[in-house]
Amino acid sequence: YDKTWTIWRSAIKKCYQLRGGKIANTLGRWNDEAREQWKWFYHPVTYNLYQRFGHMWRLYTRSNRRGSIGRRPTFRYRTNAMAEPPGCQRATVQRVDNGVKVTGYCSERR
Repeated sequence: YDKTWTIWRSAIKKCYQLRGGKIANTLGRWNDEAREQWKWFYHPVTYNLYQRFGHMWRLYTRSNRRGSIGRRPTFRYRTNAMAEPPGCQRATVQRVDNGVKVTGYCSERR
């Protein structure tokens, strides 16, 4: 176990410039202008998914309660919404026959 971590750390140090254990050249903050064009958002408090649809929003809810978000549960369209709730995070999805699955989501630093 310790040998594996030693090899991993060595590889990271060779690939990236580190300062104090952190990558020196990061990607930086999210571009908020791009948020206006992003289509899918996940709300981790309510476990709901929102799709930007023109000037409206579509609300998707989990179609099953098994598994965690990491196991990519299926979401189905439930109703329209006037706006996304505060705290939504950008998400990526995969369309499946019976709805959509969240393939990832990320919190944003502002």
